[in-house]
Amino acid sequence: WPMFNVPGWENVILDTHNYHVFVKDRLLMNRTEHLKATCQDAVNVRNFNNQLWTITGEWSLAVTDCARWLNGFEKGARWDGSLDWEMHGPAYPGATCAGQNKMSSWDQPTRIFFRQFAEAQMDAYEAGSGWFFWNFKAEDADDWNYMKLAKSGLVPTPPSNRVYSRYSLGKDRWNIQPKSQWCTS
Repeated sequence: WPMFNVPGWENVILDTHNYHVFVKDRLLMNRTEHLKATCQDAVNVRNFNNQLWTITGEWSLAVTDCARWLNGFEKGARWDGSLDWEMHGPAYPGATCAGQNKMSSWDQPTRIFFRQFAEAQMDAYEAGSGWFFWNFKAEDADDWNYMKLAKSGLVPTPPSNRVYSRYSLGKDRWNIQPKSQWCTS
């Protein structure tokens, strides 16, 4: 994106969509890797924002692409191999979409991870000029449903009420430095 550093550009915003489910490298990550990748997202967003206002216009807590019709009407998912993609099979042997998107099937470690993942992403995307969670409400995908996640405590309410991050606004609101415990820089 360095090409956007063009003198004379005004009233332009870069809208990034930072998902962890649409490319193979991120889909195959374990939980710790998802958190660490989010730290790199913070560096990228901050660098972009130094050149051009940058918002993260879409992000979610999804770590699989199992949400119904996410990849198109009746297209299937990369996660379980029902979508034809470059791996031509499931992301992991025996991977299934059953229960992936239903909060009622998430165990306590999964719930803790989702809260950590939410806070890490909020920290990261606030290194730019703001963020929007996608989506406010979803039919069959709780990891895409902000309303349900907020009611269950899996995203902080209000968003500044963070438990796992070491987030600090500092004196300059526009020079936010992400300080999630998973970030080493």
